[in-house]
Amino acid sequence: MELKKQCDVNTRDTGMTIYRTSMIRDTIVVIVFSIILFALLVFLVREIYLNGFSYLIFFVCLWFIFFDVLFLILASHRLLAGKRDCNWLLLSTPDGLLIKYRSFLNHHYDESDLVIIKLLNSEINWARQHNERIYKDRDDAIRIERYTYLELKLNLSETEFETLKQHLQQERELKPLRSELAKLNHELFKARKQKVSVNQIEDIKRQRQHLKLSGSKNKSRAKHHDYPVRLLDNHVLQIRWNAIKPGIRHVLSELSGSLLIDEPISTVTDNSQPALLASELEDRILNYIHRGDQLDAIMLIRQYYGYSLVEAKRFIEELSIV
Repeated sequence: MELKKQCDVNTRDTGMTIYRTSMIRDTIVVIVFSIILFALLVFLVREIYLNGFSYLIFFVCLWFIFFDVLFLILASHRLLAGKRDCNWLLLSTPDGLLIKYRSFLNHHYDESDLVIIKLLNSEINWARQHNERIYKDRDDAIRIERYTYLELKLNLSETEFETLKQHLQQERELKPLRSELAKLNHELFKARKQKVSVNQIEDIKRQRQHLKLSGSKNKSRAKHHDYPVRLLDNHVLQIRWNAIKPGIRHVLSELSGSLLIDEPISTVTDNSQPALLASELEDRILNYIHRGDQLDAIMLIRQYYGYSLVEAKRFIEELSIV
């Protein structure tokens, strides 16, 4: 096993099959919300032209336009990220596999980070398909989520396994990127709170003013809690295959020439029922965190522990470090 940098891998090389996230659904979403936005604007202009200005109609349309634009921005951001070269999950080569465990949505992080796992065919015992159904209780209704995974049984030493586990954990612990200006604002806030000397506060203010005048384009960037690759305790690497093209059957067919293909498995996880034991509740929360489902984890923590939103987020951050 070898860990590689994203900048060291050329996805345009021949002889490799590229498996990436399909942008068809996101394209449809952008088109639909664009049509809705156009229709709302046409309706508003038509109403004003025919019936005169009405505060009620204006503010109702403005309310719908606001949320439509918000969803359109989010969908467009994902669509643009999906068109980048970093949008790939797995590369299949004659000698083995290259697996990128950093989500393409976090493309703004350093390309020199070690985020790619190189596995030789001899380091994989078998591959299989795993279908999972998850039942969730949301607003007094049962919601069903379906996931498809490619699972690889790794033939690695304990040292290599722990190294891989640590790097995957480090990816989860990444902090959102903050601009230099945001860092200085935070330092100024802490300095005032700790009541440091006036000279230190003035020094931070001068640095901040200099950064503003220099016109730095360094911006803060959010982190997306999307983790397509997980490492299970039984030395199985689990790769989420939802919306990946080519599909799961194609990759298994390609791997069958060099690897043993195990029988597919199907599992059902019922999170719609209340957790009766503390251990069950903790396992469910950890499972949500490992999937990147922070919203569901926060809802569960607030429901059972009575935490505030801030306390629930801090609770998740502490669990993610463990």
